[in-house]
Parts: sequence; C-alpha cells; structure tokens
Amino acid sequence: MIPRDPVDLTREQRDGWLARVRETLGADPGAALRQRETDLTRRAIVYIGQVLDDALPHIDVDAVTRAIEALRAFERPARADLEELGRAIHYMRGVALVQDGRLQDTPALRDWSAAARRAIERAVGGVAALWRADGKDTIGTGFVVGPRLLATCDHVVEALASPGGARAVFGYEHQRPATAIKIEGVVQRFARPLDIAILRLSRDPPGAPLRWSAEAVAPGSPLMVTGHPTLPGDPNGAGPVTRIVFDGVSDVLRAAPGQLVGDRDGALQHDAATLGGNSGSPILDPAGRVMGVHRSRTFRAVNLGTSAGQIRRTRTLAAMLDWS
Repeated sequence: MIPRDPVDLTREQRDGWLARVRETLGADPGAALRQRETDLTRRAIVYIGQVLDDALPHIDVDAVTRAIEALRAFERPARADLEELGRAIHYMRGVALVQDGRLQDTPALRDWSAAARRAIERAVGGVAALWRADGKDTIGTGFVVGPRLLATCDHVVEALASPGGARAVFGYEHQRPATAIKIEGVVQRFARPLDIAILRLSRDPPGAPLRWSAEAVAPGSPLMVTGHPTLPGDPNGAGPVTRIVFDGVSDVLRAAPGQLVGDRDGALQHDAATLGGNSGSPILDPAGRVMGVHRSRTFRAVNLGTSAGQIRRTRTLAAMLDWS
C-alpha cells in the first residue's frame, strides 16, 4: 500500500516501501519511477513558484523549498517543513467551505470572479451528501438532475446498499441544519467507463436541477468540484497536508477549485483537491454548469471524472438531463 504521507513513515518503513517499488519496477526503475516522482512533485513545484513570485505573507519559503527538495530526492522531509509546504498549498489551491449557500472567502478563489462565484452558489443547493439510512458517514456525493432525480457514481450506489436504504442530505454544511430525503430506488445504472447512476428521491429536493455543458473544454480551463470530501478515519490522524487543506473538518459541503489537466482514455482529468466522499460530485465550469462527474482521485495528484461529452453520447442518459 502506498503511504498517505511520507512524514508518517519511519525510515525503516520508507526504505521497505521504496524497496518494494524498485522490486516491482526493476533494479533501475527508469522512466516509470521518474514519472512517479514527477507526479508527486508537480503540484508542489507549481505552488512554490507561485509563493516566490507573489511573496505570500506568513509562508517560510526556505522550509517549503527544503520539503520539495526532500520529496524530489525520495527522502522524508522534516515534519515542520512538510507542514509549511501544506500551508503554502492551502494558500494557493485550497478548498472553500460553503456556509448558508455561500462560498466562504479564501485565497484559493482569488482567480474566480464574483459572477463565477454566484454561478457556483446557485448550483450548490442541489448537491447532497449520501448516507446509509443506518448511519451518518458520507459514502459519496450526489446532485439534482431533474424532478426527484439525483445523479451520482455507480460505485457509490454499491457502497450505499444497506437493509434500511439510503438518504440524500441537502445543505449539509459545517454546523448548520440539513435536510435528509429518502432515496426510493435506482432509475438507471451505467458501469465503468461511465460509472454513473440516476436515483429517485421520495420527494422534491430543496435545490434546483443542475444544467449540463455541451461545450468542449480545453486543458487549463478552470473548474470547481462541489461535494462532501471525507477525511480518512479520525481527521486528527490524517497527514499534515491533508489536515491543513481541509481544516480537519470532514464530510461537510465544500467547493474545490482546480483546472482541467487533460483526458485519459476519454476520462476527464483535473487537479482539484478531493478526498473519499467526493465520488459523484459535479465538476462545474465558471457558469455553474456540469462539465463532468468526479469519480476517483489520488490526493495531490490527478483526479478522474466522467465528462459531460461521454454522458451526452449515451442517449438514454443524456435525455434525462438539462443541456440548456
């Protein structure tokens, strides 16, 4: 298993992990290992470049530089250096809490115009955390796509299965009341590569159906993932970067800005900060339209989603959605 955070390993554990990697890839890992190093450090290098350019306050640039150099050398950074890198990442590309339907101000949103923020805020009312009826753990995210209809990932539907059924919880914000609606059943399911399901609610949800975008999107385009990221286990046990980016608060509604990285075998790739629980989150463009559905992630690396283009080519599914 790949460790969540290098700082959580002892030297013996790290050496053992690297030995297994080398055993898998060969004595000379070559291009594959160099690509993995690139994936691990790509975002950190971008962040430190922005830190240096913008001279951000309260960031120890020397500590961030040491952390990046250690990661590039496959060495374990000092805890203080890694936590400082986490603060830089949080400043440059964090996630915003949604409170009372409004995006809370954060440096992560500094490139988003007031009009784009309002468009996202109009959409978040239709986003819900998905729970089993017998618990309050967020299994995934869903969003309204029609009268009493909710979209999510097909693999989330499998995880929701329980004798008591499941609920969609709207307005699940930090320290705010929420509205739970029973999920009556499944309307349609599409396994991978789409990994999409349409569910039927027992009554009308509070949010309006989200509109979908039929436009082609170029790499580098801005996007926003809105959903319910869940920290692994005890939030206090998560890695330091994870704790900083998500403020140690799990499950509640958030908006994570990012960019489209590209596509892989037709799947949309993006770099927004996501965690478990984000599966089924709508990926929104600056007009608040759905450009894809988030389905899997590697934290601080590339995330995968089902693009609106893939969905539109599936006629029985596309006919249920608003493409206006």
